[in-house]
Amino acid sequence: MSKSRFTLATLPLALTLAACSGGGGGGGGSDDEDDGSVVSGEPAATVEVERVSLTGLAIKGLARGAKIELFALDTTSGTFQTTALASGSTDANGQYTFDFEDRTPPSGVVKVVLSYQDGAELQCDNTNSGDDATACYSPAGYVPLGDYYSMPTGFRLVSIADFDSSAVDINGARIINLTSLSSLASSLLDEDSDSSLTYAEKVLKASAQIKAILGMNADTDLTSDTPENLAEEDDVGDQEYGALNAAFIRIAKDTNVSVDTVIGNFIDAITSTGQVGQIVWKSSDTNDKNTLAVLIDAARNLDTGADFSGIQTEIDAATPGDYTDKVPPVVTLGSNQTVAPGTSVTLTASEVQGITGKTTITYNWLTNAPGASLTSTTNTQTFTAPPTEGNYRVGVKVTDSDTGLESSTAITLTVKAPAVIGSALDGDYHLVYSARRLEKQTDGSTAYLLRGEMEDGGTFKIGTGSEGTILYEAPGFSALNHLFENNISDSNSGIYSELETYTGEGFQSKIALKSDGTASVDIPKDTELDSAEGIYSVSEGFTLRLVPVAKDNSLYLGFGVDDGREYGLLNGQPDTTNLLFDDREIMNIMLARKNGLSGTDIVKNAEYVGFELEFGTGGTSNIETSVYDVRLSFDASGALSSFEPYSVEFNGQVPSSMNLLPQPGDTNAEPGDYNFIDGRFTYDDVPTIDSAGSHGSVLLATDQSALMVQSVYWNNNLSNNATNTAFDSTIDPFWRSTSLGVFVKTPGSAINLDGKTFAIGAQGFYSVLDSQSASSFGMRGEYGTATFSGSTLTLTLTGKQVALTPDSSGTLTFAKPATASTRTVTIAVEQMTTGSDGCATIVTSSLESDTPPYNGTYACTDGKTLVMRHFSTTTDGGNTRKYLGMMVGTNVAQ
Repeated sequence: MSKSRFTLATLPLALTLAACSGGGGGGGGSDDEDDGSVVSGEPAATVEVERVSLTGLAIKGLARGAKIELFALDTTSGTFQTTALASGSTDANGQYTFDFEDRTPPSGVVKVVLSYQDGAELQCDNTNSGDDATACYSPAGYVPLGDYYSMPTGFRLVSIADFDSSAVDINGARIINLTSLSSLASSLLDEDSDSSLTYAEKVLKASAQIKAILGMNADTDLTSDTPENLAEEDDVGDQEYGALNAAFIRIAKDTNVSVDTVIGNFIDAITSTGQVGQIVWKSSDTNDKNTLAVLIDAARNLDTGADFSGIQTEIDAATPGDYTDKVPPVVTLGSNQTVAPGTSVTLTASEVQGITGKTTITYNWLTNAPGASLTSTTNTQTFTAPPTEGNYRVGVKVTDSDTGLESSTAITLTVKAPAVIGSALDGDYHLVYSARRLEKQTDGSTAYLLRGEMEDGGTFKIGTGSEGTILYEAPGFSALNHLFENNISDSNSGIYSELETYTGEGFQSKIALKSDGTASVDIPKDTELDSAEGIYSVSEGFTLRLVPVAKDNSLYLGFGVDDGREYGLLNGQPDTTNLLFDDREIMNIMLARKNGLSGTDIVKNAEYVGFELEFGTGGTSNIETSVYDVRLSFDASGALSSFEPYSVEFNGQVPSSMNLLPQPGDTNAEPGDYNFIDGRFTYDDVPTIDSAGSHGSVLLATDQSALMVQSVYWNNNLSNNATNTAFDSTIDPFWRSTSLGVFVKTPGSAINLDGKTFAIGAQGFYSVLDSQSASSFGMRGEYGTATFSGSTLTLTLTGKQVALTPDSSGTLTFAKPATASTRTVTIAVEQMTTGSDGCATIVTSSLESDTPPYNGTYACTDGKTLVMRHFSTTTDGGNTRKYLGMMVGTNVAQ
């Protein structure tokens, strides 16, 4: 079993924060291990560049163990410094990370260079070759698809990008990719003699030039992984970008030369004297392999689905020996901006080339910022920033209708609510943690693990001093941890589970309370080298978003997505080419202020409405997640009863199709006993004659306006042993699950949702059954907004997902996109005004139907807190998509 990385006990490592410059996360804080008091002083400023793909958008695993260097631009001389600002190696995923702890982070234009070093390897990824033994050329011989071979000593990839306008990941990290096409664009910069342009403007010009001559979609970004930020689902230009990158490998195979030679030849072809930035359309000399026709032909011959019909038509009509002669219009939006929610933003597209004196230029503005109306058709755009924090992309496409040429540029708009200075959060808190995780293990044979975890106990503190608001814990913190996992790639495997008590070491972390009522904790990247175990662990870091659940802000529900990897050691040092496991963890943290609510009759004559999200696994690789509509009723004496009028179940086996089944719930009232201690009670139902057991923690708001529940359930086979009832039993464990429940007190009167916007966190599960009957399963952790307007609900969610997808033979693959993506879902609202219980049907489900599609959305609110469940089945292009999730939000538009 792999070790648990993020638990309450490991928070000393994972939650030490740094003051961030430029939106990055990183280490650098200090822990107080004496008395838990707040440590004064600011940690070092940090910026992080992470998760940068070396392979373009459609090639995976291109380079591992390669040297990677970052060079800053000397603005005085206009040349790049010869000493690297940072250096490292690419890992087993072809990714690199630069952390700027205790160093000044870069600004302006930077150059990232990938090159050979001892042990560096390339992976054969010629996508059209199948099992062809001659899939890739190597000087040492042909290499089968998927195999690694020694990187040629002259291999080199380059990206020159403006650090200040690069895409920013949801965690605040800049993203700069290295690809064959970024190398082509970078080669043009030294040839650009236009002294009227800044180097950042030359970067935009070079990128636009490469896209224009290759016939690429102008919205495609050659260096930052940004297209998905300007589109809803599919990344604009992904297939074409990926095919063009793969084409260099294909040409290398077809001509029996190394891929670095092919890239170098094309760099020479587009930087020739007098024709810089252009390339010969085609040649009558069949031996000339450095023309646009050869590159496009190689891309077309790959089985990627990319469409090159437009550029192929131009090639067919061109005269051999002629150059492309394409000069697109280019503009700049300047650097990334940070603004407060709801403020007015004005952007101006300033000319770089090809616009002055023309009347045929049009501007098309795009953004993924929710509610931002971009109506301008000129070079200036004014709009209102969304009400919720996040990183959004805003871009503009410029088109010359005379020539048909166009280009685009974009910046990151960081919306950040001002921090509230004061002691509003100060006090003692209960804290409960839970997580769901998919993991790929590669030690020996590949295994895919599904994990669930709940950790409960202890008191945390929030205090405010000169250094700001701090969440901290005294040494000796004790937490009860339930952990289970199942190898879902092996139908013969069983569930592994353990029950342990962890003791914390003490920690402190900055917590930012925002003016919109939300809060956040930036958790930096953390690494740990365990020589005894021979393991180097990496936790990438993330932002924990805290959404207030109670009217008095005494309850918070946290949403976060943590990425982790473990590597082996070589000579006692991390070997990042030896990946032992890779995972993504979608988590929640319940934070509840301790109060004087103690006893057995604290809540009287109160009704609560809400939902419970359950996630679990069975002993035969079964995955199941369910959302239950739950009603809680306390009578005049405070006695509790609950019932479930409706539920939706999403289950199945990987790789078989997952089923989405809405169904009537349990309408039989089930009485429950409770005894609050300072606003919290726990329950333990450890069975004696029944196989089902549970442990839970219930947290009540100080003003009693809401309550939250985290719980773990288990079920064992008792056929051979009637005493086989423990959670951590190794004898026939049948079922393990964790649950999260959020409930608000019924308002007693109807609430009109129209015009209201909620900052929300979301947990989602999905499957995609494609036309070949292969079904993927995935999980999402997201944060964004839910806006009710007229008869429409618009969800704009930014976050990360992780999935298992089988190929045509049923072999599972692990998909963990490196960067966050943004999607927008628009739902027609059936009922905009709630009932007196605060609940409204948004979309009616089809309970009476025996077959899909099933679609249903139900929401409950007390005016401030929104709790909502959503499920849907859609068909698109022969693919059936199923989704089930729960969302919790706070009203930011009162």
